[in-house]
Amino acid sequence: MLIKVKKINGDLTVKIPANYAEHCGLDNGCEVNVQLMNDRIVIEPTNPSFSSLTSYWSELYDEQSHSEMYYG
Repeated sequence: MLIKVKKINGDLTVKIPANYAEHCGLDNGCEVNVQLMNDRIVIEPTNPSFSSLTSYWSELYDEQSHSEMYYG
């Protein structure tokens, strides 16, 4: 996917497609860590959003759910 870089108030900006942002747990106003790695710009959320934590826990629960057992 090609996206144009735009200049706003002296800074360069890139629009992140909504489905990419949602997949990575990014939301409006969240903080991200931006770093250079091997001549690439890497953007990571500093704290996962509540929605991504909720989906993480539900996936974890599904993987580790066990049937109820009765010993008596």
